[in-house]
Parts: sequence; C-alpha cells; structure tokens
Amino acid sequence: MTDEIHSNEVPEGAVLPPVQTGPDGYEVPAEEAPAPDLATAPMDAPAEEVPIAVAPQEPDAQAEASPAEVRTPKNMFNYSHYVHVGPGSDTCPGGEDGSCADPLHFHSWCRLPNPYQKETIREKALAAKARRVRMLRDLDCDAFDILEQDMDTLLRGDEEEVKVNVVDELVAQKYWENQSEALKDVQEKDEFEHVEEDLERYRALGVMDEADRNQEEYESLEKHIEAFENAVEEARKEREQPERETLGARDVLDLVDMIREQRIEVEANEWFMREYQKWTQFIGTMRPRPAEKGLPNARVFGDINHLKDQAAPEVVEALSDCYQDLESAKNKGSLLGN
Repeated sequence: MTDEIHSNEVPEGAVLPPVQTGPDGYEVPAEEAPAPDLATAPMDAPAEEVPIAVAPQEPDAQAEASPAEVRTPKNMFNYSHYVHVGPGSDTCPGGEDGSCADPLHFHSWCRLPNPYQKETIREKALAAKARRVRMLRDLDCDAFDILEQDMDTLLRGDEEEVKVNVVDELVAQKYWENQSEALKDVQEKDEFEHVEEDLERYRALGVMDEADRNQEEYESLEKHIEAFENAVEEARKEREQPERETLGARDVLDLVDMIREQRIEVEANEWFMREYQKWTQFIGTMRPRPAEKGLPNARVFGDINHLKDQAAPEVVEALSDCYQDLESAKNKGSLLGN
C-alpha cells in the first residue's frame, strides 16, 4: 500500500457514462447493459458501476484538459489510497489501471465514504451493537452463557477477596481519567515544573555511550523522574480512594451486576466498531481501471459477505490499515482547518 494521500481540487468535466460488468467480470458497454436502479439497489447487492458527477466547466476549459487529467483518482478525492497486496504487487505495472492478471495480486483504490454513505454505515453498526446487547442478555444464546461464566468466576473465593477484586475492576474503568488528572496535579508542583524537559534530557543521555555521557547528571535525572512517577501514582490513588470506599460499602452481588453491565457495553461497542469498519471497507474499496475510462466506480467485493467470508487475512489487514490512515489524515486535516 502506498502512503501517499491524494489531495487536490475537485476537477471539472462532464458526467461519466455508467459502466457495468458481466458475470465473467469483464466490462459491458453502456449501450448493451441496462441502467442500474440506484434508488432501490440494496447496500449489499452485487457490485455495480455508479456514474460519478463532477462540477460543470466552461467549454474552453474543457478543451484544455484531457479526461485522464481531470478524472484520475489522484486528483478527484481528497483522501484516497491504492492498496496492493501480494508478492511484487506494489511495483506491478497494472496495479493502478486494472490490467493486472496475476492471481496472487490484490489491487484496489480505497476512498472514504461520503456523508450519505456514512449515515447508512452508522445505522448498520448501531444495529449490530443492538443485536449483540440482546444476545448477551438472552438466556438461550452462547454469548449469555459465556458472560455468566465470567461472572461466576468473579464470585469464586473468599468474600472479602472477591469484593476487593470486583472493586479493583470497577475502579480500573476510570484509570486513564484519574491518571490524566493526577499527572496535571503533580506537574503543577514547583519541583516538577520542568519535568518534560527533564524527561527529554534523560532520554537523550540514555542513548549516548556511557563513556560520552555525564553519568552524574544521568543518575540525578533518573532519581528525579522516578520520584515524579511515584508522585503521580500516589495522586491517582488519592483520586480513586473515594470511589473505592463507596463501592466497598455495597453488596458484592450489586457490584457484579455493575461489572456485567459494563462488559455488555464494552463488547457491544466493539461490535459497533467492527461492523462500521467492515461496511466502510465494502463501500469504499473499488477496482482500479484506466484513467481514460474515468474514476473507479465498481466495488471489489460483490456484497458484504464476499468481504467477510472470502477476503484473505492479508487483504483485510491491509484494508484496515488503509482506512485507519485515511481517517487519521482526515481528522488531522479537520484540526488544521482543511
């Protein structure tokens, strides 16, 4: 997969003609293929060529630019990547025009979904989350049995020991929140006012050869940073103590119920994210094709089950990395006002 993120202005030109593929996978001329019904086509229907509309332009401007110059993936979508998987696929001459015939190669052009597609993806992800919650509460589901087995395991042993373990798990849910606040509190103390500079200097000395670095300074900084870390830990424990006391006063079965609900929420959120990622990959992963034919607009995967059941692990991993990079680039661009 290349690391380049394509960013350019939206090109100007005419509406591209629809192109469809036949059962053998080859493109069917527009005059021979029936026009797809985009209004009623389901999200998981077999891949269809979808016409891409672009902004109109003046006649004289149209004459100056060739179709390949204004309709290539590299200058149409702000956030897109080509993904290449397989031995030698990243240097394959047909990887970006759809002409590769190597059965060991996977090539695709990936772009982020538009706002309308995001609405559909989010709805499907929310539905997956709701289904998982129901399964975790359904006495007839395997998911329920697994969760209850975990709850039974929590209750094994001495009652006081069980309560300590349960309280620890509940308090740990807010670990990073308490740690962040403790860090701020300690950094406000005069003795740790310049701890970030101290850490930077300590790391710089740490990568030096012992013969070249100031060993006395290095050891002094080491003690100072250790004292800082201990102070942060103590500050975090102080923040946690009131909650520990409140939870410790409750019945252990009530605490287990709280853990059960937290685990249901965590697992349901994981299902939401997995479903969101799958549909994003399905919708945005397109077959490359020659620039003169316009932007890629046929999905690689015929339906969502094709992606889930037949895609190679290496392909899924590459696509996951790709879309994560695209989302990160988009979020960074938003923060910078782009």
